Amino acid sequence: MKKSSLYKMKNMGVDLALKKVWLDADRRYCCRHSSRNFKKEFPGPLLYILFYRACNATNPYTFRKAMERLRKEGKATVMKWFADLGKQSKWTKNKFNTTLCSDINTSNFVESFNSTLGIDRCKPILSLLEGIRRVCMIAQMVKDIGKATKFCECHMLAPGEFEIHEGKSQFPISLNQRKYGFRA
Repeated sequence: MKKSSLYKMKNMGVDLALKKVWLDADRRYCCRHSSRNFKKEFPGPLLYILFYRACNATNPYTFRKAMERLRKEGKATVMKWFADLGKQSKWTKNKFNTTLCSDINTSNFVESFNSTLGIDRCKPILSLLEGIRRVCMIAQMVKDIGKATKFCECHMLAPGEFEIHEGKSQFPISLNQRKYGFRA
């Protein structure tokens, strides 16, 4: 890759970088997001249930049965919606690439990850990576604090008033007065 194109890419968002660098990456559609779009056009619980049966089918027989039922209940308009959705390998487990070690068809992890990144996810790739580094540092600090306090016991004395016991030591904490330790 040329130096100038690498410079341009570092100023792009992740989505554009993925399209330029990993053109052939096997990406799937989030079933949950697709179902929202489906439900807007085809309200009602039956078609919604059948949508999920088709998306989560893991073998050709189950997939075929779900699609036949969708065709019967939703007619040609539902089948056109699925055709417009794109390749089946993008949205149904039945057609997913078996060489990949995952059959996930939701982006719940990605959604959680994006919400953790906050505003950093809209920044250029290098700024995004810096944001990820900061989040990882904070997560490590919380983990270390959790390990250090695993032998502590917390006792509520009154609403907003607590006492922390660690071995023979006791530390009062007043959330009401915003005081802790020896100053409480």
